[in-house]
Amino acid sequence: MTGITFRLAAQGLGRRPVRTLLLASSVALAVAVGFAAYLIGWSVRGALADTDARAGADLVVVPGETLVNLAQRLLTVQPTDATLDARTVARIAAVAGVARASRQRLVHAVIDGRAANVIAFDPATDFTVQPWLRARAGEAVAIDAFLAGARTPASPNDVVLVCGQPLRAHAKLQPTGVGPFDEAHFVSFAGLHRLAALCASAQPRTALHQGACEFDRLDEASAVLVRLAQDARAGDVTFALSQIPGIKVVTGDATARTSRDAVRMLFGGIGALALVAGTALVLLVCLVFSAIVNERLREIGVLRAIGATPRQVIDLVLTEAALVTGAGGAFGVVLGGAMLSIFARSLGFHLEAVGIAVAWPPVATVLAAAAVAAVVSAALGVAGAFVPAWRSQRREPQALLAAMP
Repeated sequence: MTGITFRLAAQGLGRRPVRTLLLASSVALAVAVGFAAYLIGWSVRGALADTDARAGADLVVVPGETLVNLAQRLLTVQPTDATLDARTVARIAAVAGVARASRQRLVHAVIDGRAANVIAFDPATDFTVQPWLRARAGEAVAIDAFLAGARTPASPNDVVLVCGQPLRAHAKLQPTGVGPFDEAHFVSFAGLHRLAALCASAQPRTALHQGACEFDRLDEASAVLVRLAQDARAGDVTFALSQIPGIKVVTGDATARTSRDAVRMLFGGIGALALVAGTALVLLVCLVFSAIVNERLREIGVLRAIGATPRQVIDLVLTEAALVTGAGGAFGVVLGGAMLSIFARSLGFHLEAVGIAVAWPPVATVLAAAAVAAVVSAALGVAGAFVPAWRSQRREPQALLAAMP
């Protein structure tokens, strides 16, 4: 019966080729939108996450007397002797609209006989240093290790001397283009305490060692880097922070944040469009197959009269729906691939221009998505045709034959 069902279904579709072609084209368009939206979302999701992680701080809070040189990305502190105490840091983190607040402390030290900047950061709250790791990302930085800026001479696992004591390079950060960041050595606050203890006990206490030992109030911050909540307004948060005495709020470049928000809205709209297209597809198939069943009532009555069961009649109608929507889905995958090509040559270039690198999914993911799209399109067709098919089998053969002139 399976072979007969497929043959009858194909014959039924061939009776009205124009209608079959239009229905398949509608399905193809809906599937193309969904298929392309999924792959574009997959491609941009990782890029957006990486870009978000590396965008730096939205605001930097520093002591009021600190002079700040603005960079495109707010990633680290500026050299200063002024600090913020722990109470002030806690007040900054508690301001409404602040999603993350991470303190940093910059100290001057002597590393391998050369003056260098050591920046202490809090790994638990940090969002500007560790995202620039590629190798050993996610691993905790030991108390006797540091992260080397991109322009420092240290390589991973190299050992440098601070106060005559060894300090190992855990990993090297990728270039950021921000000079003070790329030239610095990063340690945890616990690591900074260890350095201070080593320098204090170094013998002999030479002038260079003495300079490296000038670490006081180690838990205070040279600056606090702030990441805003997604729905927070920079002006409102800046005003609230400015009520804290003795601080200065530095605002970063809002272009990258604006671009990220716009891209999120764009792809949210694409996802909603794909959902609407799927719903419209089910309704379209239901409407078309209601007409098909109504115009073939006599045929269905004859099939029932010669012994076809209601289940076989339903299978016939559903097979027709699966064939036409499955073929439309297969063509929609091809059309979706063309949409992806257009995206890569237009919006993809724009995203890369604003710093969002689009990484296309692997071939296995594309093939899996194509197969799922074709199967889902056939399943939606079956779902849309089920109600008309089910209604037809409830009627007796005599009633079906009598319904036709």
